[in-house]
Amino acid sequence: MTEGLTKNNIIHDAFWNYASVAVCGCVGLSLTIIIGAYYGPATLGAFNIVFAFYIIFSQVAAFGVHHSVLKHMAEFARDAMLRRLIFSYGLIITVPLALTVSLGLWVLHAPIARVMDSPDVAQGLIWATVGLFFFALNKVLLAALNAVSRLREYAVYMALRYVFMILGLLMMVATGQPGGNLAMILPAAEIALFCLLFWALLDEMQWGGWSALYQWSRQHLVFGLRGFGGNLLLDLNTRVDVLCLGLFVGDRAVGIYSMAAILAESAYQLPLVLRAVFNPRVIQLLAARTYGPLQALIRKTRLIVWAGMSLVAVIGTVIYPIMIPLVTGKPEYAEGSIYFMVIMVGMVIASGYMPFGLLLINAGRPGVQTFQIVLLLLLNVSGNLVFIPFLGCLGAALATAATHVFSLFLLRFFTRKYLKFGI
Repeated sequence: MTEGLTKNNIIHDAFWNYASVAVCGCVGLSLTIIIGAYYGPATLGAFNIVFAFYIIFSQVAAFGVHHSVLKHMAEFARDAMLRRLIFSYGLIITVPLALTVSLGLWVLHAPIARVMDSPDVAQGLIWATVGLFFFALNKVLLAALNAVSRLREYAVYMALRYVFMILGLLMMVATGQPGGNLAMILPAAEIALFCLLFWALLDEMQWGGWSALYQWSRQHLVFGLRGFGGNLLLDLNTRVDVLCLGLFVGDRAVGIYSMAAILAESAYQLPLVLRAVFNPRVIQLLAARTYGPLQALIRKTRLIVWAGMSLVAVIGTVIYPIMIPLVTGKPEYAEGSIYFMVIMVGMVIASGYMPFGLLLINAGRPGVQTFQIVLLLLLNVSGNLVFIPFLGCLGAALATAATHVFSLFLLRFFTRKYLKFGI
C-alpha cells in the first residue's frame, strides 16, 4: 500500500493536501470572520474558549489510539488482514473511551464556565460534549486513511469537516440563533463526517475473534498510554494562550486576540500538510533504520518550507491591519495585527522542521515525545502567566512565539539523543 514515495506521488499527494489546507484555511477564516462580524468579539472569544476545551478533551477521548492505528497500519501495510484488524480494534476500543470522556466534559461544563465567568462558555460546552464523541472516532478513521496512503481521500474529508461547520454556521445566522448556541456546529460537522468516513473505510474493517480483539486493544491502549500525555499536552500547548487570556481578560479581548491567533494558525497548516504526506514513509524508514534518505528528505523539505512560510508571514503582516477591519466591519480587530506579526515570527523560525514534528512517536518513542512536549508546555504556561498580567494579549503572543522557537531546538536535541541521528 505504501511502497515508497516517488516524486510523482509526493507532488500528487501534496497537491491534494495543500488544496485541502487551502479549503480549510479559507473556510476557517470565513468562520472566524462571520462569527466576529455578525456576533462580535465577545462571542468570538467565548466560542474559541469552548473550542480550546473541545480540542483538548478530544485528545483525552482518543487516548492516543489514533497514533497507534497510524503507526501499526503503516508498518504492516502489506499484510491486508493484519492491517484491517489493527484498524477495526482501534475503532472499537475508542468507543467506550470517547463516551466516558464526553460524559466527563458534560459534568465539568458548569465549573469551567464559572472559572471563565462566561454563560456562553457554559452553553457551548454542552454542545461540545456531543461532538466530542464523534471527533474521537473520526481521529481513528482519518489516521487509517493516512496510514494506507489514501491521501486524496484524507484531504477531501479533512476539508469537509470545515465545510460542514460553515454550513452549520450559515444556517444559524440565517435562523437568528443566539451566540451561545454557536457550538452546535461542532457535533453537526463531526456526525456528518463520521458517516462518510465509516462508509469509506468499510473495506478496511474485519473481525478476527476475541483473542485478536484482546491483543490489539491491549496494544493500542499501551501505545496510547505511552503517548497519550504527549498528544494531550501538544493540543493543550496550542490553546494555552486563549485559556490563560480567558482567566485574565474578558471575552472581547480574547476575541480580538483569537482573530490574530487563528489566522496565524491557519498559515501554519502549510508545513503540517507535509506531515500527513510523509508520515507513512517516515515510519517505514525509521523502522528499517535507513536514516540517510530520511535526513536528505528533511534537509530538502525544511528549505522549501522556510521560504514559503516567510513569504506568507510578510504578506499576512502587511495586509492584516487593512483587510481584517474592512472584511469584518469592526475596526477594533486592527488591534490584533501586532499579535499576528509576533506569533508569525516564531512560527516561521520553527516551520522548517514541523513536517517531521512526530519523529519520536513515529519511531516508537511516545514517552520521549511526551517529555519533549511537557518541557514546551511548561515554557508556554509560565510565559503566558508571567507576560499576560503585564502586557495582556501581547504577552500571550510573545509567549506563543517563544514556544514555537523552543520546539525547534528540542526536536533537534531529542532526535540526536534518542534516535542517534541529526536533523
